[in-house]
Amino acid sequence: MAQRILVVDDEEVVCSMLNDLLTECGYEVFIAVNGEEGLRKANQLKPNLIILDINMPDVSGCGVSAVLDANEETRHIPVIFLTGYIDQEETTRLDNTLAGHKLVSKPFDTAELIAAVKDSLSA
Repeated sequence: MAQRILVVDDEEVVCSMLNDLLTECGYEVFIAVNGEEGLRKANQLKPNLIILDINMPDVSGCGVSAVLDANEETRHIPVIFLTGYIDQEETTRLDNTLAGHKLVSKPFDTAELIAAVKDSLSA
């Protein structure tokens, strides 16, 4: 049975690209286009990994992560955060939120992302 990955991103092109890439690698991919949908699907599907955009309009990726981490049933799910904007100030702000999760910058290098996925799933 393929490992399940939930992609939560409000950019359709990113969702499509990740769906194609991860499906080609043999993963079962589910898409959520905002934070609220991401939380619903995470609770319903209990994926093996969540790839989570930080900057979303309704519930940010940091907000989604905080809810997941507070829930006994989802706190164990590894998260790879995606962000299109990262500088030292944001990195410092995110240090507490990341709490062992990975951070990948957009536009992402596919080899780097796949390595982060494999590493997160093997942990």
